[in-house]
Amino acid sequence: MRKLLCTAALASVALLTGCSGITTQTLSLQPQVSIQRQLPNTPVAITVEDLRPSQVVGDRVDLVGNRAPILLNNSKEALGNAVHKALSQTGITAFGPGGHRLTVMLDKLSYIAKVDAVKQIVKLEMKLRVKVERGGRSYTGQYNTQRSDEFLNIPTEAENQTMIDKLVEENLNRAMNDPRLLEFFQFN
Repeated sequence: MRKLLCTAALASVALLTGCSGITTQTLSLQPQVSIQRQLPNTPVAITVEDLRPSQVVGDRVDLVGNRAPILLNNSKEALGNAVHKALSQTGITAFGPGGHRLTVMLDKLSYIAKVDAVKQIVKLEMKLRVKVERGGRSYTGQYNTQRSDEFLNIPTEAENQTMIDKLVEENLNRAMNDPRLLEFFQFN
């Protein structure tokens, strides 16, 4: 009987400690961007720079204060692909040197989770710059987007993926539809 109680106690402790932590999440951006204007078919060389100090977007947090990081593993590739696809839908078919140079700079992407009684509040922020150059002239736009969501439980990986994709899409769509950026493509 004593052996059975010890085994049950150990199993309970193992179960409780296994449930007390939360796991790291590694997300892959999948933003969808569309440009609302046709552009001239001149070559565009796209460069993406992730200027954040690390791949960590922020920390997940549970009700007792345990933390686990959220990592973003493909920011440059995903942003570059989204911009390439959006530009190709405007009529641009040539990508590479010889025309406009477009640089997308990811300055900040943050995820701040806070537990407030029985709910969790997640605040997201993204700062992005887009620079287009040609013939010694350039235009740089700065774009900042913030979002806040509330959850009754710790957001799942799918919920975090959706939230971050929506934030990135909103900011990148605003950047790529900036009238001054589009005018630079049109007239330079």
